[in-house]
Amino acid sequence: MIGTVVGDYKITDKLGEGRFGVVWQALDLPLDRVVALKMMDPVLARDASFRQSFLSRVRTQARLVHPNIMSTYHVFEHDGCPCAVLECVPRSLLSRIIEGLTVTAGFGDGIFEQVLRAVGYAHRAGVVHGNLSPDKVLSTSDGTTKLSGFGTASIPGVASPVTPERTREGALGYAAPELLLGQLPTVQSDIYSIGAMLFEETFGSKPTVPSDAAVVGRRSTAGLLIRGLRDRVRGRALAGALAALPAERFKTCDEFLAVLIPRERRNREIAMPQLVGSRIEDVEVLLSCLGMHLLVVAEHQVGLLPAGRVIAQEPQAGEEVGLGRGVAVEISADHRPEPPPALDPEASRRTVFTPRIDSNTKVSDGPR
Repeated sequence: MIGTVVGDYKITDKLGEGRFGVVWQALDLPLDRVVALKMMDPVLARDASFRQSFLSRVRTQARLVHPNIMSTYHVFEHDGCPCAVLECVPRSLLSRIIEGLTVTAGFGDGIFEQVLRAVGYAHRAGVVHGNLSPDKVLSTSDGTTKLSGFGTASIPGVASPVTPERTREGALGYAAPELLLGQLPTVQSDIYSIGAMLFEETFGSKPTVPSDAAVVGRRSTAGLLIRGLRDRVRGRALAGALAALPAERFKTCDEFLAVLIPRERRNREIAMPQLVGSRIEDVEVLLSCLGMHLLVVAEHQVGLLPAGRVIAQEPQAGEEVGLGRGVAVEISADHRPEPPPALDPEASRRTVFTPRIDSNTKVSDGPR
C-alpha cells in the first residue's frame, strides 16, 4: 500500500492496526501536509453495523475541538470503504515513560494535566472515552498531548454507538471494575482509567484488580502501594481516582486535576531531568515537552545531530529551571562521522552549540 494514492492522499507509512482496519501515515497532496488515514477493513465495511459504528466514532471525535484532542479533518469513501483523515500524531511519550524513559519524579504531571483537561472537556460535551490507555495519549513534536480514540461511548441520555458487550474490549489493566462486568462506560470509569495510567507511571505496573463478579465494592491491592507513597498529593489523587465503587471516585476531571496539581503548584519551575545515559532522540522529545531548548555539543559539523547517548549535561539533574531554558548536552561518539579530511584539526576540536528545537534560541543561552 505504501506509495498508493487514495483519493487526495498518498500513503507513506503504516502507523498501526485497530479493530476496524489499518491506520496509515499519508501526505495530503492538495495541502502538502502529513495526516493519518484510517481505512476501514473491506470485509467489515460490508457489515452495516460495523460500518455505522466506524462512522459514529469518527463523527463523535469530529465534534470535539480541543487543543489536546486529535483533530478530524475529513471522511470519504474509497472502493466502498469508509476512510477518515485525522491529525497525524504518531508517538506516545507516556508509553515511553512507562517503558523506562528516564524522567524526574512528577514529570508526568504535565501530561496528565492535559489529559484531564481534554477528557473533562469531552465529558462536558456529552462524550465518554471508554477506552483510555497510554497508547491513546500521544505527543506532538512541541510537547502537546493529544488524545485519540474518542467515540467509544457517550454519557447517559445521549445515544450510544456501542452495546454493553463492546465495553469488554476496553484496555485491560486500565478498565474500571464495573466495565469488566459489562456495564456501560461513565465519567467515573474514564476517571478510573486515567488513575490507572497515573498509577503505572508512578509505580511501573498496572493496579491489580480482581476480574470476577465480586470485584465491585472490593478494595484493590493498589491501595497498599498508594498509602505508602511519599508524595502525599499524588497519593490522594490516586486514591480518589481508583476507588472500587464509582460513587467514591472524583465526580469530575476538574476535581481530579485540582487534587493532582493544586493551583499553587502550576506553572512553577521544574526540576531538571537526569539526561545522562539517555538516547539523544529521547532527550530531544523530553525537553521539547518541558518547553526547553536542546543545545547539542556537536563536533565537526554544525547542525549535525549524532546518534549517541548523553554523557554530560548542563544544567545538572535536580536543578530548578523554567520554560525556555537552553539545555546543553554532550554526547558520546556513537555513529558520529569522521571529520572531513580537509578540516583543520584545531577547528575540529572546537565545541559548537547548535539549537535543535527553536531556531530563535541564542547561542549565548548555552554554557561557555
